[in-house]
Amino acid sequence: MSNCYCGNKETFENCCGKYISGKSKPKTAEILMRSRYSAYIVKAIDYLMNSTTPMENMENARKATEDWANAATFSGLKIISCENGEEKDADGIVEFKAFFSDKGATFTHHERGYFIHQKGKWLYDKELPIDKTIINDEKIGRNDPCTCGSGKKYKKCCGVNA
Repeated sequence: MSNCYCGNKETFENCCGKYISGKSKPKTAEILMRSRYSAYIVKAIDYLMNSTTPMENMENARKATEDWANAATFSGLKIISCENGEEKDADGIVEFKAFFSDKGATFTHHERGYFIHQKGKWLYDKELPIDKTIINDEKIGRNDPCTCGSGKKYKKCCGVNA
């Protein structure tokens, strides 16, 4: 059994899969963030849209989300910090880095995501100011542990085709 895409030691089915499938609701902003990252990997676009606050032009947002999920190859998630975002909080901030490649180039998306808790459900609301996506922010060496959390070396895991 391999670790969940979000980096937790549990299997996908016992971790993010139960949120994406609707069997459970994320109890914290961090858990929602992790499940949304996994949703990009499994291309669960409905989950991504349903876990975002409603916005104008949802059709364009859905298309952009789907295009990014289909174009990128995600290779790891690192949670940097969480401010609030617990079960009884009204909101929270999760700072994270998502590692991915697109068209042969590697990227790190560094974000401070703002989440709100409405009617017992956590929702992603918006990105707070921080540096935008950075090319090669943290170079992954071929012999470094893979950022996906598999425990394998990068060259034997997500870096096979890099």
